[in-house]
Amino acid sequence: MVQLLDHPLAANAGGAQLTNDAEREELKAALVATQESAAVQILLEACLEMPEDRAKPGQMWALREVRSLICSYLHQVFIRDPHLAKLVHFQGYPRELLPVTVQGIPSMHICLDFIPELISQPAPEKQVFAVDLVSYLAVQYALPKSLNVARLALNILSTLLGVLPSESRPDFFQPALPALVRICMAFPPLVDDTVSFLMQLGRVCVSQASLDGLSPFPISVIKRNSRWQFKGEQVTSEEKNGAKNQFHDFEDVVMPTNDSLYEEVQKTFSSILTKAILKVKIY
Repeated sequence: MVQLLDHPLAANAGGAQLTNDAEREELKAALVATQESAAVQILLEACLEMPEDRAKPGQMWALREVRSLICSYLHQVFIRDPHLAKLVHFQGYPRELLPVTVQGIPSMHICLDFIPELISQPAPEKQVFAVDLVSYLAVQYALPKSLNVARLALNILSTLLGVLPSESRPDFFQPALPALVRICMAFPPLVDDTVSFLMQLGRVCVSQASLDGLSPFPISVIKRNSRWQFKGEQVTSEEKNGAKNQFHDFEDVVMPTNDSLYEEVQKTFSSILTKAILKVKIY
């Protein structure tokens, strides 16, 4: 920046000379925004909880104080420059910090303005980050605008279910499923759409198991402790014999390939029932 001010006719990255004040001011603003966003990212990293924080007495209190000071500062920064808030969230930061930033920075509601653009980015990690951000904002700010953005997120997830390749499906949907529970807690009218999406995702997992040459049927006959049996768990000989008696064409009991995603779908559905539908506390 000093070089730019001392030599106003310096060449830009393309080799052309900066001949007017508008180009110089635009480049200056870009440099300042880059520096400020880097500073914000460093501050956000300081809010991360480390393993030694719980090991040392009093360290968690110090971490809470650090988070409080940083969130107070970031609130002032985002109010002064909303474009910086947009830049920071498009760059992304660890998703475990989202509950800290949403609850600790009152100005985070401005993210509702650019989340539709963020969730439309082609990078899957940015889309998952946007869905998580929507869910925390929905819990913190149960507003009509949040409802519209949450409904948009559900529609995009349903669309991606039909276009993502099978090998990318578990990596994308598994970290995004807990966000659906928070969305349903904030907006019960979206429970029907969410459950419909979960049922569709579960069917896709079972269909993928069939395409991979595995049978999804033993899922319906092998249970243990009120939950389904999944690949990697031990199956007793009695369970195998019971499955073979009902399905004579199968030489052995086989499990679906997307087992972790399928199990996460069931856990998500159970959490929605417990926290959004059957909850005792109404107000």
